[in-house]
Order: sequence, then C-alpha cells, then structure tokens
Amino acid sequence: MMKKGILTLVLFLMLMPGAAFAHTGLENATPGDGETVTTAVNELVLQFETAIEPLSEVKVVNEQGNEVELADIEINKDTLTGKLNEPLPNGKYTVNWTIVGEDGHTISNKYAFTVNVPEAPAETEQPNDTATEEGSTDGDTPVTNEDTTGQANNDNTAAPKDDVTPVQEANNTGNTGIWIALVVVVIVAGAYVVVRRKGKK
Repeated sequence: MMKKGILTLVLFLMLMPGAAFAHTGLENATPGDGETVTTAVNELVLQFETAIEPLSEVKVVNEQGNEVELADIEINKDTLTGKLNEPLPNGKYTVNWTIVGEDGHTISNKYAFTVNVPEAPAETEQPNDTATEEGSTDGDTPVTNEDTTGQANNDNTAAPKDDVTPVQEANNTGNTGIWIALVVVVIVAGAYVVVRRKGKK
C-alpha cells in the first residue's frame, strides 16, 4: 500500500510540468505564425492560454539576425504586447517569447512572420489642361510690352512729320515778306532821291 502511494505521487509530480506546459502555451498572436502582413506593423500582441507573470518577455529578430528594439512591453493578464519604435520594414521576422506562468514555470518558444507592405506609387505631376485650353482657344496674338513700346515709338517718330510742312511754309512766308519789304524800301528810297533832285533844279 505504501509503495502504491509513493508511485502515485511520483507519477503526479512527473505529470505536473506537462500539464503546466499544456495550459500555458501561446493561444493567438498578431501578426500570426507564418502570416504575411501587408499593412504597417507597429506592435506585436501575444495571447496565452493562461495568465502570465510580469517577468515574461518577447524579442523580435530580423532576417539578418539583428534584434529589433522595442519601445515597451505591456502585460495584462494573459496578453503580452510589444510596442515598436517604428513600423517594421519589409522582410522576415522571428518572435522569441519567454513567459512565466502562474505556477512559476518558465516556457519559451518562437514563431515567424513576414512583412510585405506594397510601396506607395510615385506621384506624377498632372499637366495644366486649363492653361493649354486657354492658349489654344485664344486666336489673337497676345500683345507684349515690346509691341506696345514699339508702337508708341513709331507714333512718336511719325508725329514730327506732320509738323514739318507748316514750319517750312512759315519760313518761306517770312522770307518772302522780307524780300517784299526790301523792294518797297528800295523803291521808296529811289523815289525820294528822284524827288529831291527835281526840287534842286
């Protein structure tokens, strides 16, 4: 009877770690095991089958074997959340987690996922259709400053031509008057001389 009781106790102690492991495994994760994510990954959420202790931790390693720094790790009952400093670049990642169950047993495991976020298409400049249409519908040649200035210069240059004739005519008229006056003076002087000579006789 004593031997039977000891054997039962030994079997119970041997089965306890297995029972603890079975009830403290990873139940769900985001991103999930083997998942290919096409949206930005800013955090990892691991949910376990039972509550876990604050000593639990998680590490993220990229495909080059470098550990990705986490901004913070939060533990709330059965959920562990690892917050990232920035979204993960495209590539394959391995999540190594270690938890401490309520029974004090430490359990470790890992899983992997892939990030494949499509790149945003490059923005292309749209042609200014409005400006093109306005340019094509406007049949008249636009007047530029050079055209306006040239026209003004032409007007200024042409203006004096209209004033040349009156000036020349005025000059000609003045010259004619002078000659007539001179002729009159000569005639009067000649008549005066003739009259004086006759008076002396």
